Amino acid sequence: MSRDICFFYRHTDERSYTIAYRRSPDRTSVRYGVSVCRNDMDQFAKRLGRKIANGRLDAGRVRPGLAGSVSNLTDDLSRFEVEDVIAFVCGFERAFLGSPD
Repeated sequence: MSRDICFFYRHTDERSYTIAYRRSPDRTSVRYGVSVCRNDMDQFAKRLGRKIANGRLDAGRVRPGLAGSVSNLTDDLSRFEVEDVIAFVCGFERAFLGSPD
C-alpha cells in the first residue's frame, strides 16, 4: 500500500466502516474507497478492511457509498475535516457515529 493513502474508521451498532483515501497533489480533491463490515455476521479486522478499501480506491470505479471522489475542497482543510467530508458524502455523518457527549 502506498504511503500517501490515509485510513480512518467509523462504527455504528450495525456496521463498521474502513475508509481509504488519497488527496490530490494540489489538495483540492480526494478519492476514497470504503469497506463495510456487518457486525452481526463478520469479525471486524483492520487489516482486511484496509485491503478491501484500498482495492476499491485503486479500482477507480465510482460505486455510491463504496468508492468515489470529492472535489472543490479548499487546500487548507485538516485531515480530520477531510475525513468528515468523506463521511458526510458516504452518508455516515459524525453525529450518529459516537461523537463525544
